[in-house]
Amino acid sequence: MARVLITGVGGFLGSTIQACLARKNHDVRGVDKSESLLPKYGNLNFQKNLLDDDARQFIASVKPDVIIHGAAILPQSYDSREAVEAAAINKVLDDTIIEYSKKSGCRLLYSSSTSVYGFTDSLKNEMSPVMPQGPYASAKFDSEMKIQENLANYVIFRISAAYGPGQRTRTVLRIFIEHALKNQDLEIFGSGGRQQDFIYAEDIARAFLQALEIENEVGIFNITSGTPISMRELANLVIKTTPNSKSSLRMSGKPDPQENFRSFFDNGKAKRQLKWIPAVSLEEGIRQWALSLGSL
Repeated sequence: MARVLITGVGGFLGSTIQACLARKNHDVRGVDKSESLLPKYGNLNFQKNLLDDDARQFIASVKPDVIIHGAAILPQSYDSREAVEAAAINKVLDDTIIEYSKKSGCRLLYSSSTSVYGFTDSLKNEMSPVMPQGPYASAKFDSEMKIQENLANYVIFRISAAYGPGQRTRTVLRIFIEHALKNQDLEIFGSGGRQQDFIYAEDIARAFLQALEIENEVGIFNITSGTPISMRELANLVIKTTPNSKSSLRMSGKPDPQENFRSFFDNGKAKRQLKWIPAVSLEEGIRQWALSLGSL
């Protein structure tokens, strides 16, 4: 049993990872900047903002064997002033955790993003060249490099589009499901050819669990479903999967700023070395999320 500190434990992925590890009886501690998010996690009553001066003292008091670092600011747009400000904050957060991990020797499991690959037009594995688009992805890649340069015991997860019950951000998938539940048209921008690789949050949590329990694995891993889907196909799947939906697909006539984006990510390394396989199909994940949203 490891003592694990999760940063951003009150967030969508952080809370999902916490629940997964707790079921396996790991000693899980949490830190999150928002006190309102923490009471539902029982004894996880550690409320600290990693930007505060006493954050390092707080982390040291926990004495974690492993840090799962997921705390980050997610901008609404990847090419705005907000994105620049978010990237600057994320750099400070990451530097704090990397500095502590280097000093203490604890294992670091870091949440990065497949956005570091940029606009993909071919299958990308962990050895493929990267081309980060925007400040958020650039900051993620900078932290990846710093981790590799300074730490000996780490895992970097490049995660694609996470989704599932409990996600508060109104992503395209959440918007589609909300409209399908209300029998409203699902609006498609551009040609509908843009792709994303959606990965269920519970599957991501199991990847962290595997990395926690297979202690000798070090490196970068793509955590993706491996089955990308276009926006047009996604809309049709949501309508088909959402119970009793009478929605239709409608072309908006407006351009899609990411029209040419394709999600070709190879997750074979995680399957081979971490013995991890994504278990929840997109159809089943949509069904579970629709049921959750429908009961709100």
